[in-house]
Amino acid sequence: MAEVPSPRQRADGLVERSKALTDLGRWKDAEAQARRALEADPTYPRALLQLAHVLVNLGRGDEAAQLAKGALALEPTSSWAMRILGSWHGAHGRHAEAVALAGDAVRLSGGDAISLLYLSHAKQDAGDATGARIAAERIVAGFPDWPDGFVRLAETRHSPEEAVAAYREALRLDPHCDSALAGLAGTSGSLAQYRETVSLAWSSLRSDPTDKARQRLFARSAWIFLALSRIVAPLRGTHRALAEPFGEPCAFAFHATGDTVRARLLFAFRFEALVLATWLALAAAMVVATFLPSALSEVLVPLLGIPVFLGMAIPFFLFLRGIASARRLVDLRILQGTGRGTILSRLARFAVSGVVVTALAIALLLAFPAGAGAWGWLLIIGLVLAIQDGYRWRDQWLDGRRTVEAGSTRQALAASVGERAARWFTPGRLAAFAIAAAAAEIALLGLRTSRSPAAEPVAFAAAVFALATIAVDLFARRIAGRLGPGPRADRWRVLGRSLLDFAWMLAAVVACTVLGGRLVEGAAIEALFPILLLPLTVAGAWLFLRALHAALMLFAGELLPLVLRPLFRLFGRDPDAPRTTGAAGPDK
Repeated sequence: MAEVPSPRQRADGLVERSKALTDLGRWKDAEAQARRALEADPTYPRALLQLAHVLVNLGRGDEAAQLAKGALALEPTSSWAMRILGSWHGAHGRHAEAVALAGDAVRLSGGDAISLLYLSHAKQDAGDATGARIAAERIVAGFPDWPDGFVRLAETRHSPEEAVAAYREALRLDPHCDSALAGLAGTSGSLAQYRETVSLAWSSLRSDPTDKARQRLFARSAWIFLALSRIVAPLRGTHRALAEPFGEPCAFAFHATGDTVRARLLFAFRFEALVLATWLALAAAMVVATFLPSALSEVLVPLLGIPVFLGMAIPFFLFLRGIASARRLVDLRILQGTGRGTILSRLARFAVSGVVVTALAIALLLAFPAGAGAWGWLLIIGLVLAIQDGYRWRDQWLDGRRTVEAGSTRQALAASVGERAARWFTPGRLAAFAIAAAAAEIALLGLRTSRSPAAEPVAFAAAVFALATIAVDLFARRIAGRLGPGPRADRWRVLGRSLLDFAWMLAAVVACTVLGGRLVEGAAIEALFPILLLPLTVAGAWLFLRALHAALMLFAGELLPLVLRPLFRLFGRDPDAPRTTGAAGPDK
């Protein structure tokens, strides 16, 4: 008589079946099998985590997090549960919790590759690029035969050349590694190696012809290659230009991205088309606004004119990008002709560097001022090449320096500065500073008349704004304390802290301009102040944008649902009602 399998054995078999279905991409069927495994043994952590893994890939992260918490309660040392919870925290902007959970997963798993990969991504999302690279280097050192480790190492590199080397190592280990193919195709495009970009994008597309992102990458690289090949051989047709170097199937695949040339262009450059359409719509709206009554046109025309004016700089940036791409092509031809690392190649690349071209343009301007128009364009090109060289040298230095674990001098200094700023820039001290500034300004106005253009009591207005900011910060802290931990409380805290930082910057600007200008007046001071205030102005603009972003996030997450909920109910739809999706429960 055959032995009846235990609930744990049945759950194991169903979990294996679910894993096999995930390998085939059949996520709905995998979810059904994982739920059956959980029904067979509700306290089995492996079944809980398999279902959580499937739900993460189906976009239902909140359900997956609840299952991972249950698995972690049953098995506190489960690195798999910690990785799922860490990803959930990172998706909600709680990067500190995500990094901590990923670090615990690495420690409890003995430094396995998957946990290190999660740790690298968590640190990258938290803004710790050095920590992300350290984790990627640990993957490569501990698992030198794993292609995904080299892919992650390439993603943490700053220099495109270093990234290309890591991608090529991943392809050496697995010639069909899809992520390495796609990454190498994109990086080759940034290095102006367009023929290789088309070849790699075509190889990546063949592994998954239905992927829209790979289709768009292939179409974009093919269009750029075709544009350059038409310059070299303008009489060749599109099909022939692609079929000769890459084969007939590549040419047919390119024509399949759209029925007409216009459709293929829109498919490949959708983002650029949307930007152009938005700019044209804003320009048309600005023209229409000029025919409105003066009270409206005086407000609308400047508001619409700002993005229109900024959009006019896009062709200039495209021109600069073309110069940089041409320089990369020249470097590529020099390396192909003279070899990498030779004295001749170094001299040739130095001859076309930004420093040499800029120095040549300045010398020509001084020697032959009559041709200033032509030498001015040469100077612009030289400056663009010099900026490109600066970025390249910086990337090479960042990739070449020794990486250290967290706690290095730079990170310790940043933590110390942040701690002291949080300790000193308190609401009470801001209020005292602003009130003292207002009192000093009133005293100065009473002593003598100022020649400063800001003769009004600006410091008093800054003091009022600081006190209002302190009130908002206290109100936000109180609401965050009542809400408890979570994204809603985080949004309130960010709003209060951002407004407080902006108030400190505004107080510093007012103190420098108003009080300093009135204590020491004169032409030299008036000429020097704009230069001294430039970093404060830039920092203040950044803090203002951060505070505005926090306010918009708070509006979208807290206030907007309060406005939209009555409208939904008015049309017969309850936004609070759960949305059923079969056996899976409510959707995210």
